[in-house]
Amino acid sequence: MRPFTFFTLFLGLALAQTPLSPVPTRDVHALLWHPSGALLLGHHDGIVLWNNSTSQDLVRRRDWDAMNLAWDGERLLVAGHWIYAESRDLKRFRDLKPKGLPALDLHAYTIDPRKPQVHYALEATYGYLRSQDGGQSFAKLPAQGLPKAGMAFLLVDQKGRIWASLMESGLFVSEDGGRSFRPIPSRRVYWPGWTGRAPSGKGAEGHAFQAIPATWGATRGRGKVTSSHP
Repeated sequence: MRPFTFFTLFLGLALAQTPLSPVPTRDVHALLWHPSGALLLGHHDGIVLWNNSTSQDLVRRRDWDAMNLAWDGERLLVAGHWIYAESRDLKRFRDLKPKGLPALDLHAYTIDPRKPQVHYALEATYGYLRSQDGGQSFAKLPAQGLPKAGMAFLLVDQKGRIWASLMESGLFVSEDGGRSFRPIPSRRVYWPGWTGRAPSGKGAEGHAFQAIPATWGATRGRGKVTSSHP
């Protein structure tokens, strides 16, 4: 069993960094800015919310593994290891059991910011799936050219392109709604993806956050969020 590690989040504006608070957890997974301005962190044992540097556990439950956080304009979607739930008020979370989703080990999840009823997921055993009715039902996504992955990150940008960052396999993009993907050449070894998401589908200051083991940093934006071991 992995021991608890304390992660400290810093919100950096200009040259200053303001520590938000340490988070005792075994794994950290996802960041999302809520439209209210609150920052949400999904981790191995739940979800933490920061509002004006004040932290609050939205969920603190052992192995409630919030690997992915997504916002569809009305509700927060949480997807992870045997977790698929929604909340409209950030207080009550309701488990979801959609049709066509064969299992709930959801290692990646994203929503099309232009069409919030369109959702994409990676189930660890059954692969890539798509919902066109807001997560009520799912069907297999063709995803030709996209390797099978255990760990990945999915993101749909404002142009409708689907980006897939796969551990050890690199970065791929689809421009035809997920029917096919092509690799993006790079010498860099990609960790799975961007973890910080704003409700618009972009990160703070219009950019996404790039995930680096033990460190988060907002790329090319004036806002910055990092995580570091104390």
